[in-house]
Amino acid sequence: SQERGGRRTNGMVLRTVAPVTASAEPPGSPQRLGVVWDVYPNPTSETFRIVIDPESQRDLRVTVYDVLGREVALVHSGLITPGRTFEVATSTWAPGTYVVEVRDGSTRETKRVVVAR
Repeated sequence: SQERGGRRTNGMVLRTVAPVTASAEPPGSPQRLGVVWDVYPNPTSETFRIVIDPESQRDLRVTVYDVLGREVALVHSGLITPGRTFEVATSTWAPGTYVVEVRDGSTRETKRVVVAR
């Protein structure tokens, strides 16, 4: 069935967004989030964790994209306190490489996570 702004697949709404890569920020964009964060275990089969540790409470958006740039999970959008951990279930996802993006306004950082079966 169709959903506004995307399509419904296995109960999850997917929408096409600009492609996201896990490469370094382009030259001329020296701004970094200034947030310590990590994704583990990597590779994963059923779940992975995203640990975000800002120095103080921050308004961040955490999203996972597939290799085609489609949003597959909005993990969090809003205030994050230091030492926050999010668990993401991947049991319904196809095996492959995904990109986790942490964004603060126009500044973003990405990391890859591999889902293997």
